[in-house]
Amino acid sequence: MKKYGFLALVLLISVAFVFVGLKIVGAQTQQPKIAYIDEDKLLRNYQPFMNAYNKYQQEYQDRLNKIAEAQKAGKSQDEIKKLSDQYDKELEPYKQAVQKVLENLRKTLDGIFADLSKKEGYIAVLTKSVQGQEVVIWGGVDITDRVIKILSGSK
Repeated sequence: MKKYGFLALVLLISVAFVFVGLKIVGAQTQQPKIAYIDEDKLLRNYQPFMNAYNKYQQEYQDRLNKIAEAQKAGKSQDEIKKLSDQYDKELEPYKQAVQKVLENLRKTLDGIFADLSKKEGYIAVLTKSVQGQEVVIWGGVDITDRVIKILSGSK
């Protein structure tokens, strides 16, 4: 009788080790998850960026129009160059505003990516494309819409 009890205990412990071993092996063989975002879509949907960018574009276009008017009016190349230099200086605060929004967004995204990676098990978050060239062609998990929702506060 004691012999069967001992065998049952050994069998129970062996089964427990098998299940624990399967759990460990399963965890080790789990495929790493990679996420990506579409930065263009993200930026188009991020209102602080669009506000700063549209203001810069408006100011830039206004100055281009003034340069075109100066050319039509027959201003010399030196005068046009001075105007262009002046306008470049005037545009600098608008450029800096766009850069500031992008810097703040990058810091915010770092936190969002870290949080999503921890929760969802992503080992990396990539950008879908860089300067129009596809980086992610196939595979990965697109988290762009989730990130947009988090940024807009609707989580």
